Amino acid sequence: MAREPAPTPQPDEATLAAIERDAARMASRAGQTLMGHFGSSLDVSYKDEGKTDPVTNADREVQEDLARAISEAYPGHGIVGEEDDEGAGDRPAPDYVWVLDPLD
Repeated sequence: MAREPAPTPQPDEATLAAIERDAARMASRAGQTLMGHFGSSLDVSYKDEGKTDPVTNADREVQEDLARAISEAYPGHGIVGEEDDEGAGDRPAPDYVWVLDPLD
C-alpha cells in the first residue's frame, strides 16, 4: 500500500509578511522599469504563428528582473512566467510558486 506524502507545513505569519513585503518591493521596481519604457518604441514579437499573442522587450526585461530578484531572495521557490518558452518539465513542484505576468 502506497504511503501518502506528508502534508506541507503552513507558513507562519512572519514568513507570509516577509514574502508580501518583498513582492510589493519587487513589483514597485518592475513598475519603475515599465515606466522607463513609457512613450518609447517597443520591440514586439509574437509567441504564436497567428500573431495574436504579442510580447515586448519590456515584458521580457521585467520578467527576467523579477525572476532574478525572486531567485536571489527565495532560492527554493518556483517561478512560472508568462513569457517563458519552456514548461516545468519533470521537475518536482516546490512548496512556493511565483506566477509572473510582467505587464499585467
